[in-house]
Amino acid sequence: MVRTSVDRPLLVALDLPLRTGDAAFTFAAGAAAGAPRGTGVIVPFGHRLMPGIILGDGPPRPDLKPVLAAVAAPLLPGPVVDRAEWLASEYLSSVGEAIAATVPWDALWAGLRIRVDGPIPSGLPPAVVTLLESVRRRPLALAAAWRRLAGGGVLEAAASSGVLTAVAAPAFPVAEPARSNLLAPFGRIDALPPYRHRERAAASKAAASKMETVMAEALGGGPRSLLVAGWNRTAAYLAAVRHARDAGWSCVAGFASVDAAMAFGAAAQAAGLAPVMLHADQKAAHRLAAWHAAAGVSRALVVGTRVAVFAPARDPVLAIVDDEDSGGHKEERAPRYVTAAAAAERTRAQGILVIGATTPSVATYAAVDDSRLRLVALPSPRPRIGVVDLRRRADRDAPLSGAVIDAVRRIARRRGRVIVLADRKGYAGGLHCLECGAVARCPRCAVAMRYDRAGRRLRCGICGMTTPAPAVCPTCGAPRLAPLGSGTERIAAALRRLTPAVWRFDSDVATTRTAAGVLAPFRGRGGVLVATQAILPYIEALHPDLVAVASADRMLHRPEFRAAERALALLRTIGIASRTAVLVETADPAHVAIRAALAPSLKSFYADELTQRRALGYPPARSLLRVTVTARSAALIEGVGARLAEGSSPALEVLGPTMRPGRPRRGTRRTSASRDPMTAVQAEFVIKAADRAAARALVRPLLRNPDRGVDLAADLDPHEL
Repeated sequence: MVRTSVDRPLLVALDLPLRTGDAAFTFAAGAAAGAPRGTGVIVPFGHRLMPGIILGDGPPRPDLKPVLAAVAAPLLPGPVVDRAEWLASEYLSSVGEAIAATVPWDALWAGLRIRVDGPIPSGLPPAVVTLLESVRRRPLALAAAWRRLAGGGVLEAAASSGVLTAVAAPAFPVAEPARSNLLAPFGRIDALPPYRHRERAAASKAAASKMETVMAEALGGGPRSLLVAGWNRTAAYLAAVRHARDAGWSCVAGFASVDAAMAFGAAAQAAGLAPVMLHADQKAAHRLAAWHAAAGVSRALVVGTRVAVFAPARDPVLAIVDDEDSGGHKEERAPRYVTAAAAAERTRAQGILVIGATTPSVATYAAVDDSRLRLVALPSPRPRIGVVDLRRRADRDAPLSGAVIDAVRRIARRRGRVIVLADRKGYAGGLHCLECGAVARCPRCAVAMRYDRAGRRLRCGICGMTTPAPAVCPTCGAPRLAPLGSGTERIAAALRRLTPAVWRFDSDVATTRTAAGVLAPFRGRGGVLVATQAILPYIEALHPDLVAVASADRMLHRPEFRAAERALALLRTIGIASRTAVLVETADPAHVAIRAALAPSLKSFYADELTQRRALGYPPARSLLRVTVTARSAALIEGVGARLAEGSSPALEVLGPTMRPGRPRRGTRRTSASRDPMTAVQAEFVIKAADRAAARALVRPLLRNPDRGVDLAADLDPHEL
């Protein structure tokens, strides 16, 4: 049998999860006969029509449904499709999910209509001709097209005729409305005292000079993967962008938050670099206009959140990823990619990668140690950190120590400003020894165990081991175990006994759009601001006289193997940004993060952490892959565990299951197994993988063909465990 171009099988990417079939779907070419890779098409799927993207030729299969309509010109450039295919393969998703996550998918198809273009071929049944003539007069939206064309072979006949065309709304340039700086009047440089202006200007000049030298070497054949470590990174990034654009390169810059992206965009605009902004807070039309603008100009500078690294700027590119270990650089929905990894892949063949952090993660430092990254150390002030030993306080149940209370009282009397950083909003949680400060750790995983107050049990968040909460401290035998941490509400209530000028700043009382209004009284009148980590972007401009970290033990002993490095990064960021004294309350003053924060160098901290992680099989020694299972019964979860155990090997260690509440994890789709949280059971498995490819090969079949009543989600390189 001779296959015609209309019958030619095509692979089409649809925005559907792997469990619906495969990474892509096969259709007969139909109306897309001869269409190239990247062409947008409309295909029948189940009882609806869906938009998709042609990936290329598919495997021959009988009884293929035909493509109904195709967009006249390819929607996506080839490199964009290439990156989506890599993303889907690396992070265990369908190609359609990867495309939808990296391009303005909904905006691309906005206002979509199916219309008839050209003469209708003779020989079609009269009913089909009548329908096509009506579509010529009045183009159809997707839902209407399905209702009109499905049934009686009309859809197949219409597709094979080749006269149906998909037309989306034209991408007119859209000027994004001016958006006020969300940090103003607190995030602007002119909010700083004059002496701080001079300090910042000198540091920025030094950072720019160093970066210009490094970029010249990179463009001349030197190391092309750089770690910019320090505080004055904006000046270094601007210097790198100028150098790259002078060489004819494009630039993409991904930041951990919209606020950070907007702040850098403003700095780039002031420097005359004309950035194109691309982030999730934009309206769909603005995102689409920015996406097309990135593709339409040479030497583009695209600034935004994590999606900016996928912008269709012309290669080669300089790719910047700032604050590399922030949770803002981890996608929560499939494909659950990490921005730095995507940027590294984009610049692997050609380009320059710049990773930025005040305090690099242990895994990033290991890449410097292995000469995979070149360290560019920027001049930064040394934080001034003092420690308050909570084991010696008189009132063990008070939310703040006497030392912090005394300091707050002194500063409040002279109308100064104190920021008290709480580990959480609300009240408290956790468990530790009031005598020796010890926190129970999992003997298998060496991380702090979570405390379930309702069941009085300790549980490991990685391997799932549970034990009854002890009545006495396992380390010193003291019967003085108490919850860890104090929330913003509890601390604010206590401080109002000292001064009425007490404000809260957490997600219950402020958003990025209302931050300025919440912070204005504190900035103008002084007093005490009790805040969560949401205050970090504003600390420098608020210019506090003191920052106190209340009950830091919950932060220091988070049930996560990265607890120490993230606590260290937070303490150093607070100290460097505030440029003032930082008091840290802890019952464990000898904690490795505290010692490192006080030390003149971080080298010994990184060395010790790397030694421990290699011994325990944590990143960067091994990769982690978390599999979240939502099922109708515990027996079904055991079945998934058995399938994972079959593939276990020295290169793949499977831990778990760790049982979770029935509510599906944020970022997972609600499906048959998770619609009723009262009956669903949820658990997590963690795979320590010496071979990432083998881990993906083990999990991918489970995602494609889950057991009935089971939903699975895979997260390679999870940001939290």
